[in-house]
Amino acid sequence: MASTAVKTPAANLPPDVIATALLSLDKTANLARALSSPPTQMPSTISDTVSSTSAGSAESSPVASTSSPALYVTARVGARGRVLASVKIPVPPSSPPAFPLEVHLKEGDIYADTPQARHDLAQAIRSSDLVLSARLDSDGRASTRDPRDLVGQGVVYKFQSVDSAQWSRADISLTGRGAFGELVTGGKVR
Repeated sequence: MASTAVKTPAANLPPDVIATALLSLDKTANLARALSSPPTQMPSTISDTVSSTSAGSAESSPVASTSSPALYVTARVGARGRVLASVKIPVPPSSPPAFPLEVHLKEGDIYADTPQARHDLAQAIRSSDLVLSARLDSDGRASTRDPRDLVGQGVVYKFQSVDSAQWSRADISLTGRGAFGELVTGGKVR
């Protein structure tokens, strides 16, 4: 999941871009599995099955999931820093993206309360190296982890320059979570 420190230029970027990544699939990545529908699961709590009817009584039925896969790319300063920016790209299972796929994180993707705060943070990190994490999330919900998800990580090296022509691009290879990752996310999906 690590990226090499080789400088792959990210020249000619628009001025609002704070980082760029080239996502590819590892030879062991199972794209079809990541885009497949999850197995039917029974609700884990009663609150997952209760819905109100017009008469005010409760009715029990499994909650239907209408989510579809999405690709998330996040940026942080340092491996353990807080997420500063992210982009979500919907991935229709019937029309998955072609890999390699270039993704740009822009000033508008930065988490901030106001446009001015967003701009100030973009300027503050303009010459900072950024760790980018990518996840092809099988259910499209950022808050969940699934053993089918494909994950990867890379670094955008900026060489302390505000000139994007001097920056590297994060080359990220998406791969399965591995045995440990599948164990902590709920076991192997068959």
